Amino acid sequence: MRERVLRILAVVAVLTAYVFYGSEGTWRFPLGPWGQSYYTNLAEGFLQGGLSMKATPDPALMRLANPYDFEARGDIPVLWDASLFEGKYYLYFSPVPVVLFYAPMRIVTGAYPNDALAATVFASIGFLFLAAIVRRPLWILLAGIGNVVPFVITDVLFYQVAAACGYAFTAAWAYSVVRFRNAPSIRWAIAMGVFLAMAIATRPNLLVLVFVQVLIVFPHRRVWLAVLAPLALVACGMLAYNYTRFGDVTELGMSYQMGRLPMQGRAICGVCGPGEIPRLVNHAAQYVFWPPVFLQKFPYAFVQHHRLDPAVAYPGGGEPIAGIAPITPLALLGSFFALLVAPRHTGTLLVLAGWIVLFALSSCWWVTARYTLDFLGLILAGALLCLEDVRPRWPLTVLAIYSIVVGLLLPFQRF
Repeated sequence: MRERVLRILAVVAVLTAYVFYGSEGTWRFPLGPWGQSYYTNLAEGFLQGGLSMKATPDPALMRLANPYDFEARGDIPVLWDASLFEGKYYLYFSPVPVVLFYAPMRIVTGAYPNDALAATVFASIGFLFLAAIVRRPLWILLAGIGNVVPFVITDVLFYQVAAACGYAFTAAWAYSVVRFRNAPSIRWAIAMGVFLAMAIATRPNLLVLVFVQVLIVFPHRRVWLAVLAPLALVACGMLAYNYTRFGDVTELGMSYQMGRLPMQGRAICGVCGPGEIPRLVNHAAQYVFWPPVFLQKFPYAFVQHHRLDPAVAYPGGGEPIAGIAPITPLALLGSFFALLVAPRHTGTLLVLAGWIVLFALSSCWWVTARYTLDFLGLILAGALLCLEDVRPRWPLTVLAIYSIVVGLLLPFQRF
């Protein structure tokens, strides 16, 4: 009974922290019009019967021979990072948050939520699934706060919303994996297929999780169709969505992105030759080892920014990046333990899934803290499952408390 009360208190504490950080200390998430963010813009377009954003391009932009040329555009206003195609703006980010949250909120309340509320809700859903996996009160606090999630949901744009939404579905998939491994059934097989399909629809880079899903269900032939059917159904829907917008089932909109570099013909993820291997290694090292800066005054800890090579990506670009080892060392420690000591443990499968996602992300141009949400929940949940019975517990407790304190401090730099 006492343990159950402590678990409930831990869950309440994390959700309260998310509301505090997501609202930047105001405890308010005001609703507003469709023009307040890209996702509300897209939702308004959906509700009016289209697939494009409600906003229309500047006529001067459409008169240019090449509107994707940054220098040619000059001072003509554009929706930065939106996708311009045949006189309409689209979003290369997933429409899943629009369908599941923005549009329903508009229908129910008559106004749109801001991006901070969306990110907070999705992060909270992901946390609740992880809390159901790890169960111990201290582990629940660690899974919710002792990482970069509070940092990511502070000062939110649509980028963070997509990451938080993907985080919710990967956590839900992880929970269904644990339940299926404990008692294989059609019900949990369907759940795995649905949650994995939605995770991929939200964050296409999560397609690599299919390899782990195959490992899980391969010995259980009777559930193959239950897993594959949701994946196939959602895949067909996303391919049709792409084709209807751009006439190409594989085009997400990145080729028409309104940024600094023309994106036609560019592959932003992948290793196309030996010369790109150092980039993959470098990016993976940043995701794992990039340290925060510790100061002698409040907020005591800052997330550092890294700089990108102007010849490779965006000139002068930089993003905050936080390595999982210096902020959540139990994720790394538990990963070693899982792979070396408990290779058949369910937690090891989640750890493996997280590391596969990490290395796949490392092949991309961009390195940023919000991408950490794609793999951190999987690695941390799996690691904590594997460390559950490890003795002595006090070193693990010390590391968990350290991560919780750092996780609480990091978001203040973004207020």
